Amino acid sequence: MEENNIMCGGVTSLWFAKYPLLSLLSSSHTKYAPVVRSDCNEKVIKEYFKNLDSFLSKRVISHEIVSTKNFDFLTNMNYVKRKFGLLYTFIVDLSGGENSIWKALEKRCRNSVEKAKKLGVKVRERKDEKVLEDYSRIQIDTNKRLGGAIFHKNLVKQIYNLMTKNENARFYFAEIDSVPIASTIILRYREKAYYYMSCSLSKYWAYQPNNILLWEVMKREAADGIKSLDLMGVPAPNDMSGKQHGLYLFKKSFGGKLFETPNYYKFYSRTREILWNSIVKRTIAKLSSIFL
Repeated sequence: MEENNIMCGGVTSLWFAKYPLLSLLSSSHTKYAPVVRSDCNEKVIKEYFKNLDSFLSKRVISHEIVSTKNFDFLTNMNYVKRKFGLLYTFIVDLSGGENSIWKALEKRCRNSVEKAKKLGVKVRERKDEKVLEDYSRIQIDTNKRLGGAIFHKNLVKQIYNLMTKNENARFYFAEIDSVPIASTIILRYREKAYYYMSCSLSKYWAYQPNNILLWEVMKREAADGIKSLDLMGVPAPNDMSGKQHGLYLFKKSFGGKLFETPNYYKFYSRTREILWNSIVKRTIAKLSSIFL
């Protein structure tokens, strides 16, 4: 994204670009977009989204945009603003240090962390050659539990290969007797960190691995100069009947502040929408681990 030939921002959109067939049958996801300078002209942002929309219309079935602010001009481009789903996030303030972070946790969260410690759960950051193998094993187990969600193996591999060397990404694991039972990928930029992906083995949930894992991430990232951790994606606080309400309660327990993350989506034709909903979602979920 440029203004007067000077870079002022951009977005990251993900889809199956490597495989032409999967690309034509996939949905593009643009997360936390756009990342722009504070002085970037809104006209430039609108023009950028218009060009991105034109580019993707020839390549994917649909496009989803998760933003950090309202871009309702997208509705004039036939995007629909979602009313349900993961439309909020919790951002945890890490600037006060370990004691401040601990006090901000809800009591039930602190109890879960203490229980995990007593049961011998350990957390460590890893960069060894088995990171991708162990992460993939846990993530695939998690996706089966969630009903066939797509696991982007190649994306995780690229994050590891390209971003861990410069500390823009970190892989943390919770372990019991040296056996990995939960993991999370933390993305980092300047003084901000993002709880990007996470997974766990359900048969070890009694050990509270997710709680101690996220607590240790917060503590260690704060000690390394990170000022905030974005927990990325929760439903509305009043959506208590939805399947994701447990996710809301889990992330809420870490003491963050709730922010809206507006979500817009668009299908590029009615035929593609029918194809996606009736066939593609199910098929790709089953075959993604083979192709990626």
